[in-house]
Amino acid sequence: VAGGTGDVAFAFLDRADSRPRAASLPPARAIVADINAEMLRAGAARKTPTGRGDRLARVC
Repeated sequence: VAGGTGDVAFAFLDRADSRPRAASLPPARAIVADINAEMLRAGAARKTPTGRGDRLARVC
């Protein structure tokens, strides 16, 4: 909730990717939810870290 531009979600994905045995587990996914559609659009317009954009969904 109040995920805004997705910074916390990307930090979560980074942390999940660094966990032990991460390569042998399914990749983590994140859903960013925010009541403000403009914040979600701002986050979607930003350049996403390589390999992360397809693992992140945004909902308003």
